[in-house]
Amino acid sequence: MAKKKSTVNIAKIAIIASVAVLSVAAAIYALTFSGRQRNSKAAAAPGACDVTFNVATPTPTLAPSITPTPGSCNICNYQVDAFWGPLIPNFVGGQFYSWPTNRLLSNFHDKDSSHPACIGLVPQQPVKVTISKLPVGCDRPIERGYLVAYFNSYNPTVPPGYVTATIINRSAKCAYSVGVASYKAAWQVHTKTPPTAEEYKTENLYDAHETTIRPRQTIKLNVKIPSNNSSDSCYVQPK
Repeated sequence: MAKKKSTVNIAKIAIIASVAVLSVAAAIYALTFSGRQRNSKAAAAPGACDVTFNVATPTPTLAPSITPTPGSCNICNYQVDAFWGPLIPNFVGGQFYSWPTNRLLSNFHDKDSSHPACIGLVPQQPVKVTISKLPVGCDRPIERGYLVAYFNSYNPTVPPGYVTATIINRSAKCAYSVGVASYKAAWQVHTKTPPTAEEYKTENLYDAHETTIRPRQTIKLNVKIPSNNSSDSCYVQPK
């Protein structure tokens, strides 16, 4: 009987010891887990470690670029002259291709009432033009019928925006300096007659082409017609 009680007591002691061991293990685990949580929180604190975060920066949406559209090609008041001898930069002072010496081979002026006055005209100062004396037998080339000229169009449009003067030298021995020039103007009244002397004086040289024509030669010279839009798209160079 005494032996049986001893066995029971030993079993109870073993159970109590086991419970104690489990309690100690649980306490150790709890302390360990709590420490890990504190370390984890410390690691998450700002400045606890050097961590780089890549944050995407939004790209701004750019407004679409606008391609400038040139204004419509707009012919304005003009005059075109084909001549021999020197170019006349302006008509202030009463110099003309037809006076005091007749050097005007051919000409025409704007007769379209829908064309506006040219803008940006600059006041001109008189410029004296000196005409060199021609050799004997070559003088008065228009009166002698040596030089003649005509234009390919007397009502040009833009584009192409050019007029072509054909100049013919019928002389067998005389060479001449010739040219063609266009002038922009601001005439107040459109008529079928040439502008007045006062209207001529307001004109500005716009484009010119000068060269020498040899005996028995035919040449073509191109000039631009004045436009209030000087965009390259308004002009197509004749071939």
